[in-house]
Amino acid sequence: MLVAPPPQPVRGPDQITYRLNATWTQRTFTLAGTESIHFRNNGSGPLRVLWIRHWPNGWRPVGSGVASAGCRHALASLRVTAGGRVGRRAVGCTAYRVDLRHPVPRGRRGAVQVAFKVRVPPGDDRFARTGPYANIGNAIPLLAVHDNRGWHLDGYSSTGESFYSLNANWNVTLRVPKGIRAATTGNVVGRRRGVLLIRARNARDFALATGPFRTLTGRAGSVTVRVWAPRSMRPAVLRRSLSLARGALTAYQRDYGPYGAPELDVVLGTFQAFGGMEYPQLVLTLPEFGPVRHEIAHQWFYGIVGDDQRHEPWLDESFASWVEHDLSGFPDCPSPPVPTVPGVFLDSSMNVFDRRPERYGEIVYEGGSCALEVLAHMLGHTTFRHMLKTYVADHRYGVTTKADFLAAVRDAAPPGFDVSAWARGVRLRVS
Repeated sequence: MLVAPPPQPVRGPDQITYRLNATWTQRTFTLAGTESIHFRNNGSGPLRVLWIRHWPNGWRPVGSGVASAGCRHALASLRVTAGGRVGRRAVGCTAYRVDLRHPVPRGRRGAVQVAFKVRVPPGDDRFARTGPYANIGNAIPLLAVHDNRGWHLDGYSSTGESFYSLNANWNVTLRVPKGIRAATTGNVVGRRRGVLLIRARNARDFALATGPFRTLTGRAGSVTVRVWAPRSMRPAVLRRSLSLARGALTAYQRDYGPYGAPELDVVLGTFQAFGGMEYPQLVLTLPEFGPVRHEIAHQWFYGIVGDDQRHEPWLDESFASWVEHDLSGFPDCPSPPVPTVPGVFLDSSMNVFDRRPERYGEIVYEGGSCALEVLAHMLGHTTFRHMLKTYVADHRYGVTTKADFLAAVRDAAPPGFDVSAWARGVRLRVS
């Protein structure tokens, strides 16, 4: 029986294009430039206000207990140069209200331009530098999302992710100094004298990593797979990591549908503080089979099928963990698969896990993967993979919720299968 999908909230502004012109300065580890943001007002009335998220001021060293940079010790600055003015700063200078110069009527397009500067701090993190190498994640200004909850102005999470953005196209001009290479979202479509022209389609964010990398390139079908590593890393590690990445990309395209981009960049490092991090068409990862396969799985679960990571982190982390384990082999799953912790559920938000960080991996990664494995065993693994492939196709480049996934399960399940009983058994809250 086909189950009617739940009604989708209007998420916007949509039909976004970012035109980014930036310069990386190795001497000071700063990224500075301008960005024009083009969008459509898909709301119910004239659009007079935007919010822009600029995450670097939320950064804090992982596990340090140190407060975020915030406004007082800002790592980033942003000002509006065309189309509006900054009304106020909020959430520790990670959110900027933009009062538009002219209201954008419903169904019409608008644009603003900003100038920004980001200083990358020392550390071992998705936004940090070690020696001559820098990870520049969640550093580019993005439009905040407005949906049935209003504008999403959540705080930064060092435990997991707080990111929520809509699909967009990117046209990027990036300047890097001689001797420095840049792995980025998208692919290079032109270059001249230290200037890279980069294009990315269907990307929720734009990230980069810089340094005097060595690289190794291969292919997975029509997709170029490029591994980037510090020069101190042994060539054998690059070769093994490239083989892992190619194998994962090939398997995931077979099981969950096309990757949808011409290139995937895999940046290797000794990221002991955080293990790995996913960005559209670029991942940061330890050179080990689990992290490589997990971060690439995120290209489907968060990159292609998006979610609100602050409020429903399980929708990408549990799924990426199951996909990784389906390829690599499952650890022993306990019974019940998700630990019973008072006040903590599989679908708890990062508001809960930021207060209980010791439970995050245990419940969302390990418990969530085992919860999905229970469901796969009940439905049959072939049926479950086919259901996930259909789920990806139905929500490609969109945003999903728990209700969307449960509707997909009900549609794929045989008559009489009690989806709500499974959900309650794995500590998902259902009505």
